[in-house]
Formats: sequence, structure tokens, C-alpha cells
Amino acid sequence: RLPPGGASALARLADRDGVVGGNFSVRFDGPGLFPRALGATYAAQRALGVFYGDSAIFCRRSWFLDRGGFPEIEIMEDYELARAIVRSRRSLRLPGPAITSSRRWRASGIPRTLASWIVIRWLFVAGVSPARLARLYDVIR
Repeated sequence: RLPPGGASALARLADRDGVVGGNFSVRFDGPGLFPRALGATYAAQRALGVFYGDSAIFCRRSWFLDRGGFPEIEIMEDYELARAIVRSRRSLRLPGPAITSSRRWRASGIPRTLASWIVIRWLFVAGVSPARLARLYDVIR
């Protein structure tokens, strides 16, 4: 869920030249230390230019269409879009936070989810096909 005022923050970006896109800071739902620790992990990764769809990625429609939309791959399409935004050198992280589900983390546990998240990302960066990587990703609904 976008934060209160999130839509108007995005509308204000339309007036800023050069901004291609970005994401919101993120907070995972649920009580206790668990979601706060996840949020801190995401914030640290965002400082390094790494973010995913659960942080409410946004971008200019014209830029998105010019690059052909979402990559048509089985997994990591959000990460690939985020990398393209960061490579444009015109990205922002808006305050929020956007609220996202901690369902996957709770279902599989932090160690397993974190390990698969890191392994899949680095294998993707190393060139392993998204079709192969998709088999490593647990479907949690």
C-alpha cells in the first residue's frame, strides 16, 4: 500500500525534470522486531541502489514504454526494472513508507528467504537464466 500522500508525491514528480523513477521507503506489515529488521535490510540495500517491486517502484510512463515495458522474464523483472532506473542516474527514494507483506518471510523463515533472495539475485547478475532461477523460488500465496 502506498503511504498517505504517496499519490500526490508521485504527481509532484511529474514537474521535476530528469527524474526517471524510483521507489518508496518500505515497511513490512506485522508487529514486533521481525518486520522492522526487514525494513532496515531493505533500507541498507536501497542505499546501494538495490530495490524490488515490494517497495512500490514507480517510473515515468514515457521512459517505461521507450524501454519496452517490463522485461518478459520468469523472475526478477522488478529487479531488472529497478536496475535500469538506477543506471539512468535519475532515481529517487520517496519517504513513506509503503507497506508491504511479510508473508513470504514468515512462511519460509528469515534465513531461508534471505539466502534464496541473495543467491537468486547474484545468480541473475552472473547471467543464469530467469527460467532456471524461477525453479529456485518458492511460490507462497
